[in-house]
Amino acid sequence: MSWIGEADDAAWQAPVTPPGGILDAPPEADTGSGLSMVMDKQQMADAGIGQGGGASAGPAGPQHPIAAIPGYPETGKGAWRAGLDDKIGANVDSYNARHGLKEGDPLYLTPHLVKSWIMEESGGDQSAFESDPMQVNKHADWKNTGPDKERILGLTENQAMTPDTSLPAGLDWFYDRGAIHDERRKVTGFRDLPTALGRYNANSTVDPNGLPHYQNYTSEILGR
Repeated sequence: MSWIGEADDAAWQAPVTPPGGILDAPPEADTGSGLSMVMDKQQMADAGIGQGGGASAGPAGPQHPIAAIPGYPETGKGAWRAGLDDKIGANVDSYNARHGLKEGDPLYLTPHLVKSWIMEESGGDQSAFESDPMQVNKHADWKNTGPDKERILGLTENQAMTPDTSLPAGLDWFYDRGAIHDERRKVTGFRDLPTALGRYNANSTVDPNGLPHYQNYTSEILGR
């Protein structure tokens, strides 16, 4: 595998598609218990009473759902793809706040964009999605990026990953790939969003359509 570097930054541009909307949370079912006739759902929740007659199992889905990404269904056997929606939203908010980013800044991110990105990385593999959804610490990549990831993110080779580790590490790795540094690694500017995503992937192998893989990767993420 060959890897893109600084000289490749201006070689291409990918179209940016505005983020999609947000799905409404699924309604909770009312089983018609006696308590539900005299107490509303909030009162029952405050009292720790579940609608099914036992201890409440919590909400049926994410509290802050993000729209399903086209091509990655979240119904039936694909319901697991909605499992990180709340964590994605919280980590995106933290990332933007941590780096002082606001809408319109080159490296500003939205939950929809990051969910589309995660689907590209691990949306076809439930095990990967539930361990390292950003695929930021793949063993196969360690030879090329391991030393920087250890220094910048504090990751170690073969480290057991969880979404709580993968999400902030992946977003900060993206920020590092998108930032322009001087010789002392002080940030002096920023690349655009497509270039930053391409540098995150960094795979310049030519795909069957004749384009480098990182360009197709970026177009897929931003085109949904």
